[in-house]
Amino acid sequence: MPSLVIAQFVASGSDEAGVKGYTEQTISPPSIESVDSTAAGDSFMGGLLFHLARNNVTRGNLKEFCGGDDNLKQAVSFASRCGAYTASHKGAFSALPTFSQIKHFPCTSNNC
Repeated sequence: MPSLVIAQFVASGSDEAGVKGYTEQTISPPSIESVDSTAAGDSFMGGLLFHLARNNVTRGNLKEFCGGDDNLKQAVSFASRCGAYTASHKGAFSALPTFSQIKHFPCTSNNC
């Protein structure tokens, strides 16, 4: 099962250089019939960044956000659904979803 680790790093040269905090969770992607995987990874990253921005997550509050109940799971689940949507459509740019399309994209309880 693929997993994603999100780590917060502190720049070298500071007293706290290295990994400041990390969390790991396993989230199952939506089951889809893959049509074209072009841009699916880009769609995943765009979905993750969109979700973080929509929730006003900054570098300063990322650790707090990741430590919240299901915040990280919801962010990665949203991103996973973006990637799955893109992989289930032909093309690259034309297969990138809108927010409305993701809200209506089928999902399971483990990835919503």
